[in-house]
Parts: sequence; C-alpha cells; structure tokens
Amino acid sequence: MQRIAQDHDTRITQMQEKINHELETKKMQFNRYDFDLSKDRVYTEHIQQNLQEEEVDSFSYFSGFIVKN
Repeated sequence: MQRIAQDHDTRITQMQEKINHELETKKMQFNRYDFDLSKDRVYTEHIQQNLQEEEVDSFSYFSGFIVKN
C-alpha cells in the first residue's frame, strides 16, 4: 500500500514538473510574440509618421507651386 502511494506521489510530481515546464515554455513564447508585436507596432508607427510628413511636405510643395504659377 505504501509503495502504491509512493508511486502515485512520484507520478503526480512528474506531471507537475511537466506542466510547469510547458507553462514556462508558453510564457517564453508569449513574451517573444509580445516583443515582436511591440517591435512591429513601433515600426508601423514610424512608417505612418513618415508618410504623414511626406504628405505635408508634398502638400506644401504643391501649394507653393500652384501659388507661384
């Protein structure tokens, strides 16, 4: 009976270690995805800002061109 209890305890401990390992792996994956998304968001915001600046510059250029003619 004691042997059965020890085996059961060992199995539970092994399962717990496996689950903890899987959890840590998923946390690392999540952190990597979060990092990549943050990096992509910053890049997208940078591109949007550049496009907006180009639009303003183009509008200013064409407005000046129209006024000059």
